[in-house]
Amino acid sequence: SYVEAGLQFDYGNVPTLDVYAAMLSRSPIKYIDKMITPTLILLGAVDIRVPPKQGHELYKALKSRGVKTKLLLYPDNNHPIAKVDAEADAFINTYQWYMENI
Repeated sequence: SYVEAGLQFDYGNVPTLDVYAAMLSRSPIKYIDKMITPTLILLGAVDIRVPPKQGHELYKALKSRGVKTKLLLYPDNNHPIAKVDAEADAFINTYQWYMENI
């Protein structure tokens, strides 16, 4: 998260309040009150690039605000939903989502 927030990462550093504030200021969750578009979230359960917990938190925040949202979690998939069965399911669900929400 350091790099995405424009900060220098170092294993020896303990995050400070300023670091957390910088991360929050660049996070999409900061704009949750403005999000109104129906949202489909596809998560690889073993994603090492973006922690799946972030997707779960976005899902809960959208649901709690009454935004139509759906979360699909794909076990044994990383950041790219690339296993054949999961990729097929993601394509089908994405198509259905668009057809229902355009």
